[in-house]
This record gives sequence, structure tokens and C-alpha cells, in this order.
Amino acid sequence: MLAKDIITENIPPLKSSDTGEKAIDWMMEFKLSHLPLVDNRVYIGLVSEEDILDFNDTTEKLGAYLKNLYKPYVKASEHIFEVLRVAAGLNSPVIPVVDEEMHYLGMITLQSLL
Repeated sequence: MLAKDIITENIPPLKSSDTGEKAIDWMMEFKLSHLPLVDNRVYIGLVSEEDILDFNDTTEKLGAYLKNLYKPYVKASEHIFEVLRVAAGLNSPVIPVVDEEMHYLGMITLQSLL
């Protein structure tokens, strides 16, 4: 089984144009502490709840604040064993999945690995 076979498609990524408020709302809605951030389909990194809470103004766009994000990911063609290895080293409930050009394809939740 490959990473692309276990992508969760019902949780959208955040965009650079989204606000901190939207990020917190989605984290609460999906019960996640991290969400991927994309810009024109390119994966930028993982946004954490802590990142957002550090904002001076949560009505500002994410792109204005988040420059050096933690950037874990797996490629779509990687085996589930590699996904598990990456998951074991993360402090995040999600693992972003990208293609060879770093285009965001979706995410794998830890829950879907169980």
C-alpha cells in the first residue's frame, strides 16, 4: 500500500490567504492541532495551533505571519512503512502527501493509519 492510497480528502488545506481565525475554526471543526498550508497547490508547511495563537491579530492572513514552517511530508509513491516512520517522528496528527513537484495532494491522518 502506498501513501496515495490512504489520503484523507475530506479535510481541506489552509491557504496563505486564509486568516488565523479561519485556521483555528478549522482546527476545532476537524479536531486537529495542525493543518497543511498551501500556496497555489504548492505545500508550504504545517501550521500549528501554537503558531496561530502567537499572532498579534488573528484576522491577518496566514501568509503575512508564517514564513519558516515545519515541513514534514511523504511523497505519494512512498510505501506505508515510510509513512509510519515519518508519523513516528512527528508531533502532529497529520502527514501531508505531495507529488514530485511538491504539489499538495492531501493528508494522511494518524487515525487513518490505525
